[in-house]
Amino acid sequence: YELSKGRMVDLEWAYRLDRSYSGNTLIINNEIHHRYWVRFSSEKLEARLGLQKIVFGPSQILRSLSWFDTIDLKDPTGQTDGVEAFRLRWFPSNSLSLWSWAIMNEKDTLSFGGRVEFSTNQGEWGLTYHMDPSNPHQQVALDYRYDGFIGFWNESTLIQSDDLEQRMITIGSDYTLPIANGILIMTESM
Repeated sequence: YELSKGRMVDLEWAYRLDRSYSGNTLIINNEIHHRYWVRFSSEKLEARLGLQKIVFGPSQILRSLSWFDTIDLKDPTGQTDGVEAFRLRWFPSNSLSLWSWAIMNEKDTLSFGGRVEFSTNQGEWGLTYHMDPSNPHQQVALDYRYDGFIGFWNESTLIQSDDLEQRMITIGSDYTLPIANGILIMTESM
């Protein structure tokens, strides 16, 4: 619904129904809300509340920054479970975006975080932070993507708590062969 020029409110509701049969026998029956959210958006701001997908980072397969998604590489649809959250994105310029979020976790407490994305001629940078007070750990990440003759990306994460320090780095590159409409060659390593 358009409120005024450049400002609108919209919503999405999706219900997921998975059923598996063996002959006439129902083996699996999953019925859940897949997405439900309401969003206010303008030229410089987007605010979304509800069950939603929060995904960021340049990696395609080995995703160090898959903090809030459940993407299964064997699933060609790329579906992921959502998180109940409030997400705010602000775009002060064409080269800068700021994200913040508060997510309701399994213990019915809020975890929170933010992200800064900066785009230059030398590539796109992202810095992300997330903290869950109910499970005292912090997540910090730095990612980079360059699209030139050969594409290159990196996701570096640190997950830290009282008894754990885990570091993950994903690097990747791609190139499109100039054959027909293009054949993409891609590699990633973690």
